[in-house]
Amino acid sequence: MTWVFQFTSGRRLVIALGVAVLGGSVVFGVGPFPYLQTVAPGGLLPETQLGYGGQQLIEFLENLGAEGRTEYQKFQYLDFLTPLLLGCPAVLGIAFLLKKVKEPHGIVAWLPAVPFLLLVTEVVENSILLSAVYSYPVLPSSVTILAVMTGTKFLSMGLISVTLLGSFVRSKL
Repeated sequence: MTWVFQFTSGRRLVIALGVAVLGGSVVFGVGPFPYLQTVAPGGLLPETQLGYGGQQLIEFLENLGAEGRTEYQKFQYLDFLTPLLLGCPAVLGIAFLLKKVKEPHGIVAWLPAVPFLLLVTEVVENSILLSAVYSYPVLPSSVTILAVMTGTKFLSMGLISVTLLGSFVRSKL
C-alpha cells in the first residue's frame, strides 16, 4: 500500500473532502433522495435500516408506487457514488495521519485499505436493491443477503471511524 502514502497529501485530502461534501449534497440533497424520504414509509429507505428482509422490501416497493420506484431506481444509480465519496477521503485521511509520524510499515501500512470494505458492501447492497426494483414484484434471490450487506456496511463505517481516530491519536503521540 506504499502507493497510497506516496499519493496522499494534505491538498489531495482537502480536495477529496470537498468533492465528498459537494457530491453528497447532490446525491442526498437535490437528487431523488429528498423525494423518497417523503414517500417512504416512516421516511426511511431500506439501506438506512438494519435487518431489512425480503418481505419488508416488497412492502416498501409496493408503498412507493410506480413513480416512487422510478425515483428509487434513479437514487440507486446515484448511490453507487457513495462509497467513492466516503471512501476516498477516508483512505486519504487515514494515510495522511499515519504518515505524519513516519512512513508506516507492517500491518499499520494496510490500514488505509479498511474503507474498501465499505466500497464492496455498498456496491453489492446497491446492486441488490436495484435488481429488486427491476424485478418487482418478484424479488431476486440475492435479497437474502441484503441484511448482511447493510449490516456489514454500517460495521465498515464504524471501522473507518475507529481507524481514523486511531490514526489521529498515533499522529499526536
